[in-house]
Amino acid sequence: MAMAIDVGGPAPIAEPLEEIASLTAHQRRLFDIIADRPEGLTVAELAVLVSSHDNTVRGHLETLESRGLVQATVRPPSGRGRPSKTYRSTATPPHLPGEHLASLVRSLVSSVADDSGTARALGRRWAEDLIAEGRFDPHTITPLAEIETLFARMGCAPVACAGGTIELGRCPFLEPGLPLPTAVCDLHQGALEALTAAVARNRPALGITGVELHPYSGHGCTIRIRTTDTRE
Repeated sequence: MAMAIDVGGPAPIAEPLEEIASLTAHQRRLFDIIADRPEGLTVAELAVLVSSHDNTVRGHLETLESRGLVQATVRPPSGRGRPSKTYRSTATPPHLPGEHLASLVRSLVSSVADDSGTARALGRRWAEDLIAEGRFDPHTITPLAEIETLFARMGCAPVACAGGTIELGRCPFLEPGLPLPTAVCDLHQGALEALTAAVARNRPALGITGVELHPYSGHGCTIRIRTTDTRE
């Protein structure tokens, strides 16, 4: 059962991620440095770290602050002079949420590690959500390209290959030194089945008869859509 989000509750993580993605190289460098220093940094300290002028750093910080990515607080004075501002990050570096979500998925699918059917059913439900959220077009006339775009957004580094296949060069659920639950692959197989089935219903002329996910084949994993013209 989905939980309704109250207006006064937490904001979606997508909002700061979109802001971070739109930063210039200099702004992104400042943000990454600040995010890595939870104790906060002053303008002078940041200027030294990025080898830039204080005024230039202030200009970038104003942009970061206006976008809700950093927050300035006044540091208690340690001697004479005016107290300085300290800048702290109010947003998480983009890679961290992905790492935690990947860990969560691995833990969840491990509970159905010995049940391929349940994992595929979960994948089919996920596919329904992807379509409902507009993340996959079930009316596409180029399903392979649509799948490639979807998996690119998931960080799988897909590459279209000869023979109507896609090779996935990366897996966001792999953790160095840890085994990958086979249910993760079953989950994606189920999602691919539901996505291509939706296209097949809307575009019968494409002749789609199925889809295959082959883990650990070639330089990664491969996806292949079967059609009536596919030669076995």
